[in-house]
Amino acid sequence: MDNPKYIVKNTTNKQIGQKLKERRKSLHMTQKNLSDKIGCTFQQIQKYEAGINNISLPTFLKLCEVLQCKPQYFFSNLHFSDSNNTNDNYAEKTNLILDNIELQLILKFRQLPNHQIKQTIVSLLQDIIAIL
Repeated sequence: MDNPKYIVKNTTNKQIGQKLKERRKSLHMTQKNLSDKIGCTFQQIQKYEAGINNISLPTFLKLCEVLQCKPQYFFSNLHFSDSNNTNDNYAEKTNLILDNIELQLILKFRQLPNHQIKQTIVSLLQDIIAIL
C-alpha cells in the first residue's frame, strides 16, 4: 500500500518544482545562473525542479528573493474550493487541514477512472449528509 504522506509530499514537491522552473525560465535564467545566485549546484536545482528534493526554508526564501516573487507564487496552483458555496468565506474554506482518513479518501477518489463515477460518489455523499 502506498504511504499517503509520501504521495502528498512528492506531489507538492513536483508542483513547487514546476513553478520554480516556470519562474526561472520566465526570467531567462539557466539552472547554473540560479544555482550560483543561491549557493548550490545546478544539479540541486534540477532535483528541486523535478520534485525529487525538498527545499529548505532558508533556500526557499533565497529562491523567492532571486526569482523576484513572493512565496505564495509557488502555491498558486494548489486550490481547495467548494463550488456549491459563495466566496464570502473563501479564506476560511481554503485553509484545510486534512486528517489521515480525509487524505486517504482524496487519494482514492483521484484514482477513480472517470468523471461520472466521481460525480456519483459526490451525489451519494450529499444524500448521506442530507439524511444526517
